[in-house]
Amino acid sequence: MKTDNNGNNNLSIATSGHEDIPQAVKDISELDHEKGLDYCGDPDDYLFALETYGESVAEKADQLDKCLKEERYDDYAMMMHSLKSMSRSIGAVGLSDMARELEQAAKSGDIKDQEGKAYSFIEQYRALGERIAKIK
Repeated sequence: MKTDNNGNNNLSIATSGHEDIPQAVKDISELDHEKGLDYCGDPDDYLFALETYGESVAEKADQLDKCLKEERYDDYAMMMHSLKSMSRSIGAVGLSDMARELEQAAKSGDIKDQEGKAYSFIEQYRALGERIAKIK
């Protein structure tokens, strides 16, 4: 619980911000906007994180695809490590969990066995980026 300037517990301060999240964000089923907001701290920072995430999706998805096709699994694992954290920070918990599993598969040499899941991740990642891009 947060406190006000006088040191008093103030529930309205602790919960403020959730109402400032646009409905378009709340409507994206892949996002837990409350977790994203809690992670980012305030609505402006959360919306900035969403915007930044969305702007990078196309390029990163292309890089992931290229890493898989060229069997550059160390690079793939590093990218998945980053996407794991970035996805969690915006409340995309499902993608974050998938990224964690794929990162481990790449590190352990099992990524070929997870190829279908790896391409599914790219597809879901692109779809989320498109949904985020529509938020204005």
